Amino acid sequence: MRKLRTTLTRSTVQLLGPYVRPLAALLLACALSACGGGGSSSPAFSCSAQTVNTTLAGGTATATLTPNCNATPTSCSVAPAASCNLQGGAWLFTANAVGSYSITWSFSGGSNVASGSSPGGTVTVALAHGTWSPTGSMSAARVNHTATLLPNGLVLAAGGYSTISQELASTELYNPATGTWTGSGAMSAARDSHTATLLPNGLVLVAGGETAATEVGTNSAELYNSTTGVWSPTGNLNTARYGHTATLLPNGLVLVAGGQNTGNNALASAELYNPATGMWTPTGNLNTARAGAPATLLPNGLVLVVGGSNPILGSKLASAELYDPATGAWTPTGSMNTVRSLFEATLLPDGRVLVSGGDPPQIIITTSAELYNPATGTWASTGDMHTGRFAYSATLLTEGQVLVAGGQSSGTTLPLGLVTLSNVEIYDPNSGTWTPTGSMNTAREGHTATRLPSGQVVVAGGASLSVDLPQRQLVSPSAEIFSP
Repeated sequence: MRKLRTTLTRSTVQLLGPYVRPLAALLLACALSACGGGGSSSPAFSCSAQTVNTTLAGGTATATLTPNCNATPTSCSVAPAASCNLQGGAWLFTANAVGSYSITWSFSGGSNVASGSSPGGTVTVALAHGTWSPTGSMSAARVNHTATLLPNGLVLAAGGYSTISQELASTELYNPATGTWTGSGAMSAARDSHTATLLPNGLVLVAGGETAATEVGTNSAELYNSTTGVWSPTGNLNTARYGHTATLLPNGLVLVAGGQNTGNNALASAELYNPATGMWTPTGNLNTARAGAPATLLPNGLVLVVGGSNPILGSKLASAELYDPATGAWTPTGSMNTVRSLFEATLLPDGRVLVSGGDPPQIIITTSAELYNPATGTWASTGDMHTGRFAYSATLLTEGQVLVAGGQSSGTTLPLGLVTLSNVEIYDPNSGTWTPTGSMNTAREGHTATRLPSGQVVVAGGASLSVDLPQRQLVSPSAEIFSP
């Protein structure tokens, strides 16, 4: 059974739905400002507490407010508008839309209440879903690795680096049933910032990556067989690269685009991997060289690549372009409203693409988010995140919301640097708003987040830093589970 995490504040009722949740009972202190009339002329009111029962079920949230001070409810209002009706001497609040609600009520009578007075106030119940719990740690601390959900339900973690100077060739498997990691076959080449793609035949294609602290890219690629746990070589990329994208196309080919090369230059080149031949073939170049840019396969079969940067030029990008597998050509599409790099793009169930945060040219990390509409080729702003971040993870939950976890944000101490985040928030496409949820047990960036068949999300590895980049060596082997 899924758990509902509930917290109380003084001004809003925050709902995350639609979810099916168990009943949660909360005790709300009924202070003078909430129950005693709120004025110096009002007498003390002996309402010591009231019970608030909250339920989320079938996309509807209900809250029952029952004063235990022998008072008679007289009025109740909700902003924005929602139902608040008197039922059995209590207020029954009902809403079926995601959002934030303020419930203001009043009552009369009861112990020590002056005749004619109408004590009341605004009640707050903050409902957020999801809890984090530790699970088994990996055998190796790793960051900038990959995690791939295999057909057998296990998760393959591959490569990454454990210190600034040590890339990893090791791999390991996470078993959700036991919550443990088990070592698997090592890759032939140690690498981080590579890509891993599950092929239709069940093999995992790992391509490119960085192979040394001097930021040297590799053109090697290899295949993992989950049945045998063995890696085997396959054809090399035509261009060594890391920080690139890899997208499985509907025709079974894998599109690799952009990234950086051994000179730290951003690349415009792209190529296709054919699993049937094990060979790579050049395809049309991007219109703009870019690294650190996400790629999204759209429902219409095109591939959207957006944002990123050219590190050697120090430029961040807002431009976007579309790859057509039928022609092998890239076509510009609408640009984002904000330049972004090192961010995530998530395909929503309605076909739009959500982007948020990212590493901008400014010192302050952006909180902004926007949506791409493939039908119009345009971007529209949506609700801002509560915390600006980059190098985070974004995971589409089974109910259609997006879980954003960790990353880096602007530092709050001098010299101004960066801090690693443990906080988490969820985007709801229906309301266009973000709601904070439970924080991870460990602050991390450069980690992986994989949605399991159960609907849970396993987060693994990553690094933490408190003020500046040299502290990025604090790499973690820990993992934890988010349960919606």
